Amino acid sequence: MTAVLLPSAEQVMVAWAKAHTALAAIHGGRVGTRLNATLPAIRLSRIGDAPPEPWQDAASVQVECWAADQADADELARTFVAALPDIRNTAVAGGRIWTYTVTSGPFWSPDDPSLSNNARYILTCSLLITT
Repeated sequence: MTAVLLPSAEQVMVAWAKAHTALAAIHGGRVGTRLNATLPAIRLSRIGDAPPEPWQDAASVQVECWAADQADADELARTFVAALPDIRNTAVAGGRIWTYTVTSGPFWSPDDPSLSNNARYILTCSLLITT
């Protein structure tokens, strides 16, 4: 018997955010699960929820929109939210993203001033992904 893997929520979100033209115009391709040192950038992390069925995933993903100042981080976060309807019914390697829900944010969450002066907005969303 062969195991059928669900698509990785992080990987499909990274690929989608990198390819989206409105987002790419701001982040310049700097999207990943690790923060790029050059800003603006987006960091995505799966933060919870579990597949309710072997063929279905309900993934919670944290989206961090980073920039050198608050206005640019805010623009990136608002653009991400405005772009999300385009993720509905998207075919991905090994499956499909059916829909999303923004579950919190975007909210202002600057970096610790002892670490940097970078600006950040965070939002979380839930994705329904199937094989």
